[in-house]
Amino acid sequence: MTIRQQGGIFGRNPTFNDVDVEGTLTVAGSPISAGGTMAAQDANAVAIIGGAINGTTVGASTASTGAFTTLGATGTATLATVDINAGNIDGTAIGAAVKSSGAFSTLSANNATTITNLASDYYGTSFQINNTNPDFSGAIIDIRATAGSINTTNGKYLRGYRDNGINETFYIKASGQIYTEDNLVIGTSGKGIDFSATAGTGTSELFSDYEEGSWSPSVGGDATYHVQDGYYVKAGSLVYVQGKIQVNVIGTGSTTTVSGLPFTAMNAAQASSGTGSCAYFGSLATSVTTLTPYVNNAAATIIFGSLGAAGTAMTGVTTVFQNSARIDFSLTYRAV
Repeated sequence: MTIRQQGGIFGRNPTFNDVDVEGTLTVAGSPISAGGTMAAQDANAVAIIGGAINGTTVGASTASTGAFTTLGATGTATLATVDINAGNIDGTAIGAAVKSSGAFSTLSANNATTITNLASDYYGTSFQINNTNPDFSGAIIDIRATAGSINTTNGKYLRGYRDNGINETFYIKASGQIYTEDNLVIGTSGKGIDFSATAGTGTSELFSDYEEGSWSPSVGGDATYHVQDGYYVKAGSLVYVQGKIQVNVIGTGSTTTVSGLPFTAMNAAQASSGTGSCAYFGSLATSVTTLTPYVNNAAATIIFGSLGAAGTAMTGVTTVFQNSARIDFSLTYRAV
């Protein structure tokens, strides 16, 4: 190998400003190719004392204006301490004193992830996504506030808006109160509102059903009608119905029974499942002074009891329907 000096001092301890190498230059037993690159080196034995990598100063004590264009890892990458003092991530300013209009487009984690002070109106409020950490009892979303960071009565843990943040549509208060300006939808039959926190000795305190609608009272057969109207409300297992029926021609229709109730009655052990009153009746097949509707047990039908005269016993099943007969009634019963 020949070294030619092109500048500097050539003596006992020479220095070289510019060196041309003819032949092969070997560093720590490894040759460096004539092109000036280290084809294969032990990374632990190479020290870069100065200069810059991709515009980032090596060994500088302050942050550089340079940047690493790509940071990648095929296995596990560990960054022990990383300080990013300026710039932005996906449009969100780093180190800004006020909230940014930017956003993190995607945040994913295989285990527990905690985001603290994310667009927070209250100091110390945190939004946590977690499904394995036992501290959160398996919660998927855990929203917490540090002591003093939120009003425990009127402060809101979670809020929703429409119209670009102008109108509040729902919220959950720190006290537990929930507000929504739309309907609360129960997605599973048999579920509802549980009042078990209130005092009582009932067999159930779950309000799991409410319904209202219309129904058509009928005597069956080939009967025709002048009027057939019905309305009902169901709250839990309790059903209230109103009905108005006026027969035109009775034909093969029943003379004693109205059918078509919206729900089947329970099977009461000792009495009818429900009863009510008649607001009007006329042109009946039997002359009566009073008329009372009853719901048949384990059925969706109504019969009528009556008194023919004061002081007489009530007739349990009265023949009431004929051509032109009319009855307006209401009653309440327990459904199955």
